[in-house]
Amino acid sequence: MAQLDRVSPEIVARVSVVITEKLNLLGELRTEAHGGPRSVAEILNRMDSALSDEILEAIRDEQPLVDAIRHFMFTFEDLLLIDAVAMKELVSKVDRKLLTVALKGTSEQLKNHFLQCMSQRGGEMLREDMDAAGPVRIKDVEAAQQQILAVGSTTGEPGGH
Repeated sequence: MAQLDRVSPEIVARVSVVITEKLNLLGELRTEAHGGPRSVAEILNRMDSALSDEILEAIRDEQPLVDAIRHFMFTFEDLLLIDAVAMKELVSKVDRKLLTVALKGTSEQLKNHFLQCMSQRGGEMLREDMDAAGPVRIKDVEAAQQQILAVGSTTGEPGGH
């Protein structure tokens, strides 16, 4: 963000809201020493995907910087990359209602990745919940996914680079 010539006040306000919400979830301020692209990626990971795409598009002239930020970004689909042990720990810490919403509209492969980390009955119940939930707004799905990624970041799981 420091290398941008112009940043919309609306973007700054939205980033501020997201950071405030994250700090409230953490309950305390933690400081970590790492570079700019990593920090920006963490902010973008917690934002609405359309807004983060818009921000990256706005700085497309700085392609090396965009590439560096994207390197640190972690998406919900990237959960396919973590092993079964880490997935089991993540699933154990996530509310089933939140998971039900987050998995709506995802690939069958990702759904199965989550379901394999659950008991057979737990997986069946989750599938039933997803079927019973009906259509869900994409905004709600993305919010649920971001909350799950945030759980992963506070427990040391991937998703919090």
